[in-house]
Amino acid sequence: MAKKLLILLCFLFFISSRSSFSSSHEKFLHYPSDIESNDLRYFAGLAITNLPKSIGEDMVQQFPMINIDLRYGILDNVSATSNLRTAILTNIISAGITGNYDQKNTSVSLGANFRYWYGTAIIESANASANGYMIVPSINIGINFDKIYYSIRTEAEFSFYQSQRVSDIVIDSSKDRIIGFSSSLNIEQPFYNDNWLHLGFKMNYTNYHYPSWIAFRTTRNWIFIPEFLFGVSI
Repeated sequence: MAKKLLILLCFLFFISSRSSFSSSHEKFLHYPSDIESNDLRYFAGLAITNLPKSIGEDMVQQFPMINIDLRYGILDNVSATSNLRTAILTNIISAGITGNYDQKNTSVSLGANFRYWYGTAIIESANASANGYMIVPSINIGINFDKIYYSIRTEAEFSFYQSQRVSDIVIDSSKDRIIGFSSSLNIEQPFYNDNWLHLGFKMNYTNYHYPSWIAFRTTRNWIFIPEFLFGVSI
């Protein structure tokens, strides 16, 4: 499924790059350049994670989530950001701030966001749940070529607290530790009828992949987890 979707998204991106689609104004969101004050931009799409067998086993290999990104211009070179992901069993919400610097066709930004996640499920008639919160600092470097905007974002995830429960029994908990790092390549460009298209690839290096908490993985070995991102401005 993930391979077919990736091929389709690459095809759409190739077609749009060869077409005459244009936008009345720039609507990039991930690219780290400044946007005007009070300008609100949002993309909706999917985030699809390929879980290794050490996590998903036979239960799930592809883990899709609805993904919504927002960005709001506050001051010159300062933006507020937010992200919402949901897959019913797992929900993630974050809010943060970024500051950027532009130089000709390149840009760089530094930022941080506060992230909270929770999940609930019924497993063999028992109520299972998990939650946690963390701070995620980031650096984002971008370059644009003729209305195609490329950016590379690197993040670190520092967890203040996380826990997993079955009924009233805590089966795993921890606090104040680094749980992962990630780097992502994001590409944005005009698509159709003043909309913009976003395609991204993210590589996570983590010892606790909280979106897949339902697998109840309690080991702390570090693993790589790839993720594919797709969105359209709305």
